[in-house]
Amino acid sequence: MKIKRTLAMVLCLCMALSYIPALNLVAHAANQTVRIEAEDAYWYGYGSTPKTVSGASGKVVGDATGTYATWEEFRTGKLTKKIHNLVVFCVDVPAAGTYQVAVGNRVCMNATTTPYAAIAVNPLSGASTVGYKLTYTGQAGTSGVILKSKEVSVQLQKGRNVIYMAPFTSDQNEKWADADYIEITGDHAVRH
Repeated sequence: MKIKRTLAMVLCLCMALSYIPALNLVAHAANQTVRIEAEDAYWYGYGSTPKTVSGASGKVVGDATGTYATWEEFRTGKLTKKIHNLVVFCVDVPAAGTYQVAVGNRVCMNATTTPYAAIAVNPLSGASTVGYKLTYTGQAGTSGVILKSKEVSVQLQKGRNVIYMAPFTSDQNEKWADADYIEITGDHAVRH
């Protein structure tokens, strides 16, 4: 009788646990990198379906329909999802601190520019400076290949952080870009 009751309790527990959604938890040892794909983020001002392109780590978010924000709008965090082409990543960290951030995007650059992606960290926090420029490591004049940016150091707060990203800003005079991913490197577990 005790065996049947125990088995029944275990079965009930297993059934109850099967209805609880799993956390997407990515835990790493010291100084490890977590990559979040753009198609797993929220995006505004882009086409409704992520697309597969050569060289991408997953799919890319492209076909921009809105306008790109200026660098000043990123620097000050004055961004509008209704107007601007933005990919929004939500990242949870267990401890406040300095993290390294890089992005990868498929970019068609003009040959005479040194383009950069722009991110705004927690733009609704009220901080006076929230924007960061992430210069691409690729060659000017490149068309349609995935370029990774150089890393920048950003301050993340304990708990939920929101990072807005655009492959370039409107004041750079670039042709087009598709968003691919963001990478965050730090000494703490990162959950998204």
